[in-house]
Amino acid sequence: MRQVAEQSIRERRLQTSIGIAVTAIIALALLGIGAATHPSHHSNQPSGESSYASLQHISQRPSNADATGGILFSTDGHALTGVPTIEVYVDPLCPACGQVDRVLNPTMERLFSAGQINMALHPIAFLDQASSDAYSTRASAALAYVAEHDPKHLVAFMGTLLEQGFQPSETRFTPTDDARIVAQAMRAGVNGDTARQSVSGEYTDWITASTAYTLSRKELRNPDRGGFATPLFRINRHIWSMGNAQLPDLPDALLNSIGLPKADLGNPGVKPAVGPTGTPSD
Repeated sequence: MRQVAEQSIRERRLQTSIGIAVTAIIALALLGIGAATHPSHHSNQPSGESSYASLQHISQRPSNADATGGILFSTDGHALTGVPTIEVYVDPLCPACGQVDRVLNPTMERLFSAGQINMALHPIAFLDQASSDAYSTRASAALAYVAEHDPKHLVAFMGTLLEQGFQPSETRFTPTDDARIVAQAMRAGVNGDTARQSVSGEYTDWITASTAYTLSRKELRNPDRGGFATPLFRINRHIWSMGNAQLPDLPDALLNSIGLPKADLGNPGVKPAVGPTGTPSD
């Protein structure tokens, strides 16, 4: 009986040790998922000063890129006067970016094509950890290349990368080769040579450096979401707060924010009331 009791005690101790180990493993796994899903909150992000300096040292960058990692473009290829500038911060693997773009892209396309807005694209790649083939960096570099060489088709290309059925899953990732990215670019109207060159990796280092700097910028931390998160829109350098708006309401909310009646969407003769420097309404 004593031997049976001692064996029972040993078994309970072993089960307790296993339970502690399993709990620790699960906790570490959850931490790993958190780091992959929300890397912008990682404590080891470089300081703004050092990441900015690193970005400026990247010589191979789009010719129309600015010092902050944005690429300014319009339907005419240069900054238009008298209209607002909408900055778009997007990671091609971000599921929320896909959801918002599928709703907003048609409106953005019409605003862009009519010359009613300038756009500044900030393609970033903080979700590479969620993929096995650095998809975020590769797709972002392709967007950057098209932004330089074929800006008229950039909004459409962003839409094809983020469309449902193509955008890879962040949580159930499957590799996406360069040929598929090229095909999406061509579907958006990008010519074949530009589409193929976009996946050459020419701007990979610039994407990496601009991502690090973007994550360090305090002015991009959205109080609605407790920090930096994508998708992020800024209108004339003011964060566009989506508040509690539902997805189907975002197109109308955007037009209201820039002061453009819905009836004038796509009308080249009407400019948004917010102008090039005004503060958008939430």
